[in-house]
Amino acid sequence: MSTEQLYQLGINFQQLEASKRRVFDLLSDGAWHSTREIQQAGGCDGCRRLRELRLMGAPIDGEKMPESNGWRYRLRLGQT
Repeated sequence: MSTEQLYQLGINFQQLEASKRRVFDLLSDGAWHSTREIQQAGGCDGCRRLRELRLMGAPIDGEKMPESNGWRYRLRLGQT
């Protein structure tokens, strides 16, 4: 997702706090990432930062992982 698309969603990338930016950077490849990966990127509040990004309008999908009881998330690229 480009910086321009973030602005269209009302998200100012430059003003994201560091932990939220790290979570966004992780998800910005459009691939699925586990809760564990998100916590590694955003610290112990990584999942909270993910929810905050969603509330800001970031198009983030979540689904239960088929091989475990965990969840995984991805940023839908090219969506505004």
